[in-house]
Amino acid sequence: MGAASSLISRWIPNIMYGLDVEEAGNIHNYMYHIGKTAEDKAEADRTFLNNMLRLINNRGGFLALLRRRRALKYYKAVVYFGGAAF
Repeated sequence: MGAASSLISRWIPNIMYGLDVEEAGNIHNYMYHIGKTAEDKAEADRTFLNNMLRLINNRGGFLALLRRRRALKYYKAVVYFGGAAF
């Protein structure tokens, strides 16, 4: 996860308590790549959160609450710190 060219992306896990959310990150990265405006960035960030939550909800289980909390942390990170990658 993280911008493909970003060094920090190597340290951001694609797994949330056993659930692979890499595809949500891939979609987010693509949207950053094609985006041009601040609204495009905001849409990419919202889509990222929505896609992670869909993956979490589809999996369900007793870890869903922890996964949702982690997804919100990822979302906040891209909102506040993703500007350089956009």
